[in-house]
Amino acid sequence: MFTQDTKMNLWVLFVIVMSFCGFTNISLKDVETAIIQQDYEQAQQMVEQLLSRELPDSQRHELLYYSGLCHLRLGRYDEARKAYTELIKKKTDTSLRDKAYLGIFDTYYIDGYYKKALNSVTRLLKLSPKSEYLSLMY
Repeated sequence: MFTQDTKMNLWVLFVIVMSFCGFTNISLKDVETAIIQQDYEQAQQMVEQLLSRELPDSQRHELLYYSGLCHLRLGRYDEARKAYTELIKKKTDTSLRDKAYLGIFDTYYIDGYYKKALNSVTRLLKLSPKSEYLSLMY
């Protein structure tokens, strides 16, 4: 009946209309659910909508991480690096910061910028020599 693109466009239109009418109640959990379902386009759209609201810094930081993750999974490496870099500049908690450095590493590694990838994990090692995420490096 409808193609996948048409369904996505209808969903986006629905969310936009509902948000203008004040009927949306999208939350961080909805973003996480979309990511678990590997619907990164939808998750990124929800992230952008949530970031336009007044939120506590901790939630904004999580949303920046999810934005980077969505862009990474969608192959938008420059956008992913921007989100991760912005998160690192926010002086967020150590866990999110470490995951942001690993996200930057992933984008550079996938893009074939191995020296930059190495620099990002070297920086992580200096900042968090006992990070629980160090085992995730290739």
